[in-house]
Amino acid sequence: MLYLISYDLQNPGKDYSMLTQALGKMGARRVLLSEWLLVSNEAPDNRVNTVGRYMDANDRLLVTEITRKSSWTRTMLDKATLDALFGNARS
Repeated sequence: MLYLISYDLQNPGKDYSMLTQALGKMGARRVLLSEWLLVSNEAPDNRVNTVGRYMDANDRLLVTEITRKSSWTRTMLDKATLDALFGNARS
């Protein structure tokens, strides 16, 4: 399955490098500044718990499944990479 991990960080000057490192170690790919795509068979709740460990209590987090019925423009990833990721999405 393909998941979108989206967050709002409430302390923009804070060093959130551990968050971005954790997302990278999971295999997530940054698609927008605060949006990552992740191929995973784990439940979204597990990902919320994992990612949430690197966030402050007042930060916001959304993990949602993405389907192939999606559209995008000017992302941080090239078309080939996005096509490969979306190949893991459900119809």
